[in-house]
Amino acid sequence: MQPSRCTPCSRACARGAVVEMWLVAGGRWWWGVIAKITRGADAGGLARYLHGPGTHTVHEYRNDRGALIAGGKVIAGTVPVRHEGDGAAWARQFTHAGKARPKVVRNVWHCSLRCAPTDRTLSDREWSGIGQHLADRMGYGAHPWVMVRHDEDHVHIAVSRVGFDGAVWKGSNDRHIAVATMREVETTWQLTPVPAQQQEHGLKTRLRPDEVRKYTREHTVPVRTALAVTVHEARDLARGKGTDRFEAELDRLGVGWRKNVASTGRMNGYSFQSSGTDAAGAPLWFPASKLDRALSWAQLSTELDGPVPQRRAKETDLAPRGRFETARGYDRRRLAEGEKSFPHHRSWQRETTLTRYTKQWKAMPEVDGKRAAANAAEDTRIRDAARQAAEQEKHDAMMRMVRASFPTPIREMLRLQQEREANPHTQSPDRGAAARRAREAGPTRDRDRGYGR
Repeated sequence: MQPSRCTPCSRACARGAVVEMWLVAGGRWWWGVIAKITRGADAGGLARYLHGPGTHTVHEYRNDRGALIAGGKVIAGTVPVRHEGDGAAWARQFTHAGKARPKVVRNVWHCSLRCAPTDRTLSDREWSGIGQHLADRMGYGAHPWVMVRHDEDHVHIAVSRVGFDGAVWKGSNDRHIAVATMREVETTWQLTPVPAQQQEHGLKTRLRPDEVRKYTREHTVPVRTALAVTVHEARDLARGKGTDRFEAELDRLGVGWRKNVASTGRMNGYSFQSSGTDAAGAPLWFPASKLDRALSWAQLSTELDGPVPQRRAKETDLAPRGRFETARGYDRRRLAEGEKSFPHHRSWQRETTLTRYTKQWKAMPEVDGKRAAANAAEDTRIRDAARQAAEQEKHDAMMRMVRASFPTPIREMLRLQQEREANPHTQSPDRGAAARRAREAGPTRDRDRGYGR
C-alpha cells in the first residue's frame, strides 16, 4: 500500500505532495498504496469537498453486502458527528480547536490514501483499521481527526494539528513516516506491495513509467540503475584525488565517458555510456544527473577535489597491536591497510548490490500497465451497467406497485396507453365513441335534476 496518482476524484485530490513511488500521472499505472499529503487552514472548505458530490468521478461505493453507498462518509476518527455525512460538525470542531493556537496558521493536515487497481475492495472496518494504525504511527491519535471514504479504492484523512487542549502536532518527517507505515499496511492487510526501488539508499535514478514496465516485464535490472551503481564506485575510489583519477577508474570499470563543456569553456559535468543501444543501434549516453542527482557536477566536483577520506581497516582485520607499537603507529597501520583493501571491498559491494537488484527484479510479478488500466476501466463499466440495471429494476418495481394501487378505469387507461406506446402504428381507438354513446343515451341523472346548466 502506498501513499501515485490515478484519475483523481477532483482537482483537490490531485494537489499535494506525493509521498513516495514511481508516480504515474494521468491515470495510467502505479504499484501499491498512494498517500498524498497537504496542509491548509480552511477546515470548512475541506469538509465541503470531502462530503461533496465530486467533479471527476461520483463519490459512491459498494459495501460488504453489495449495497450502493453514497461517498463522503465518515468511517473513523476521534470527532463525534451526528451522522456519517455531517462534514460541517467536524469542521466546526477543527475551527474551535484551532482558536487555541492562532499562530498555527496551517492547522489542518490532509492525507489521501489510494489502493492499486489490482487490490481487492477494502471494507469500512479495514479502512478504519488502516486509519487508526496511521494515526498511531504518525502521532496525531489524541488530536481531532476523521477519515472520510470517497470511493471503493480511496479515502481521505483530515487532522486538526491543534488539539482541544491546545497541544500542537508538528508532523515532522510526516512523509517519511507515512512511507514506512504504508509498507506495514501492505503486509498486514495483504495489499499490492510497492517494489523495492532497486537502487542504493539515496540513489535517485527516477525511473520513468515506461522503463519500470519494460524492466518488470523483462525481469532485468534497469540500465540506468546498473550504470549509476558502477559510476558511484568510480567516484568513491577517486574521492579527493581529482578528475584524472575519476576518469581512470571509469576506464578500468569499462564505462564510457565524455565531458560536457560549454562553448565558454565552462565544465558542466559528465555523460556516461551504457552497454546498451537504442532502437537505431546507437550507443546510449546518460547525463550524470539522469543517473543520480548526487552525480551532478556541483556535487561531484566538490567530492573529487575535496580532502581524501581516511579509511581505517577494522581492528579484527589487522594483526594485534604490538607490545612496543605506539598508538600513532598502530593508527597509521590501520589507515594503510584500509586504503589498500578499500578497492577490493568497494568492488565486492558493487557486485553484491547488482546481484541483489537482479534477484529483486526477477522476483517481481509481471504487470502490464496498459492491460491493468484497461481491465480497471472494463470493471468500472461493468459496475456502472449493473448499477444502472439495478436502478431500472427498482424503478419498474415501484411503478408496478403504484399502478396496482390505481382504480380499475385508470389501470385500464394506463394499459391502453402502454399498448399504444408498444404498437404506435396500430389504429388508435375512437376517442369520441364514448361521447356519442352518452349523447344517444339522453340526459343523465344530474342533468335531470338541473345540475350543470
